[in-house]
Amino acid sequence: MGRDTEEGLEAAKLLEAHGYDALDTDVGTYDAWWWNHPPMYQEKGLYRTYCKMVKEVVGIPVF
Repeated sequence: MGRDTEEGLEAAKLLEAHGYDALDTDVGTYDAWWWNHPPMYQEKGLYRTYCKMVKEVVGIPVF
């Protein structure tokens, strides 16, 4: 299995609480390598929605 969105958001909060200065957000997975490195045919800004979700729950920079 993997993490779902809610678990990822909780992890972001914990990382901030433990002193992280910024978070690099993606939706990478070992099962589908292209999620880590989207090919040219994927829409531009593919992860912006997920970055926004993280930004809404932490106060540190998200990229």
